[in-house]
Amino acid sequence: MDAAVALGVPAWAVLAVPLAVAALLDLRERRLPNALAAVIACAAAALSYLTAGWQTLLVHALMALAVCGALFGFELGWRQANHEAGLGMGDLKALFSLMLLDPWGGLFTFAFSLFAMAVSGVIMGRRALPLLPFIFIVWMVMGAMG
Repeated sequence: MDAAVALGVPAWAVLAVPLAVAALLDLRERRLPNALAAVIACAAAALSYLTAGWQTLLVHALMALAVCGALFGFELGWRQANHEAGLGMGDLKALFSLMLLDPWGGLFTFAFSLFAMAVSGVIMGRRALPLLPFIFIVWMVMGAMG
């Protein structure tokens, strides 16, 4: 069953509201609460299942675990070496969720968001910016573009 037919909206758009809330919280508080991360992950997993079935959801979940696990390990090393955070754990939770629905789209969104955030930081003269607002914008633009 196609999620667009079952839900009346494209699968990527279903994540618009929880991602928007996450982006606003990240702007204000610099965090992604676990409950909201769980909502996003459950919605992404349900959409993945509806659009492609259990086997595809399992493959997506394994890909998300591998990528996020590697990034988590890199982040631990970064924090130990630099005594400061690089990626936030909320950023990894968001990446994991997006990869459950669309692994390559999630990775592209994450990578392009990091690039846009870095450019914005240089332009604004800021060392750190919240990533989730960039993830939200890139995800919406990618979804709208098809």
